[in-house]
Amino acid sequence: MPAVGPLSLSPALASAVQSHSQDMTQNNVFGHTGSDGSSPGQRIGQASYGAMASGESIAAGYASANASANE
Repeated sequence: MPAVGPLSLSPALASAVQSHSQDMTQNNVFGHTGSDGSSPGQRIGQASYGAMASGESIAAGYASANASANE
């Protein structure tokens, strides 16, 4: 495979992630399905993020995002 360019943040995708996180908090649920029945793929599509493949990783119980990445 040829080398690819550096990764960059997608503001629209970050917003979709934040919205799902807030949805889980407000509704006291933890999962990949939104309270509106949305799937990760649907939320990614609604953010107009053109991905050939995608996934979602969620975690709970850590003091911060860095704590979960370092444990």
